[in-house]
Amino acid sequence: MTFTFFFRVFLALVTLSIPISNASAEKVRITDEYYDNVLWGNCMYAFSDRLNARVKIFFRDRDVVQYITETYIDVELKVAMPDGNLALTGQRGTTTLQLDVENKKSYLRDIKKKNDKPNPVYLGSCKTSWSNYKDLPALPAASATSSGSKSDSKLVSAAPDKNEIAALEKKLAALKQKAARKEEYQKMRALLDQKLKEVQGQIQMLEQEYKDVLN
Repeated sequence: MTFTFFFRVFLALVTLSIPISNASAEKVRITDEYYDNVLWGNCMYAFSDRLNARVKIFFRDRDVVQYITETYIDVELKVAMPDGNLALTGQRGTTTLQLDVENKKSYLRDIKKKNDKPNPVYLGSCKTSWSNYKDLPALPAASATSSGSKSDSKLVSAAPDKNEIAALEKKLAALKQKAARKEEYQKMRALLDQKLKEVQGQIQMLEQEYKDVLN
């Protein structure tokens, strides 16, 4: 699968069916301070209708995020914060996302598409199980963030979940082994097919040589 597919998968986050009123919603302005104190080291969770799978964005570094699904898609995107939004860039272009808070819930939408059906999102520890992510809180509005130190306002440690990484590595190793076995099978099948053709050719030559005996 190409990177274009992975990037389009990310856009599935903004196509769900819960409306949000622009009149009462408060935009979350993503500043350097907000990113450092709230997002960095945490994961933003949502559900993708297109994939029929749960997804999360791991804010693992200052300028890089990981887009991960429960079906083991894992791709890196560069992140910037133009005009208080999240701009995520891959090989095929940039998608700019706006975060809003309304009635203590947070939503994500693609500002270029003027989508009136934003996707509800949740923020918390990357160790959160897929089945429990809706128990996580919404993203805080800018006015609710602390101006204190990073350690005071951060939701969780920035350290990645070693068990989750180990599980992903195990799955990847299994997929690589399966791919290697498939390649080996294809090579052996091709070799045997070639041998079979050679034997069939030899049988035809033998029949021609001894056709007087066969008749």
